[in-house]
Amino acid sequence: MGTLRARLRKVEADRARAALADRKKDTRHKIELGGLIVKAGMGEVDKLILYGGLVDLAERLEQSEERHRLERRGRRTFFS
Repeated sequence: MGTLRARLRKVEADRARAALADRKKDTRHKIELGGLIVKAGMGEVDKLILYGGLVDLAERLEQSEERHRLERRGRRTFFS
């Protein structure tokens, strides 16, 4: 019985570590996205305007030409 409990504790600890790693990865991703907003000079823009703009952008990205144009522009300006 003791071995079974020890194995259960190990499985629970492994699950907790995996969940923590997932949360950290998600947090880092969100921080990076926020950094892009600031880098684009939009850090002081109202969040509802940003969200509306991003929703609009998501719809426009369904057009492959728009996606490629914006990708080229991002590549050109990201490192400048």
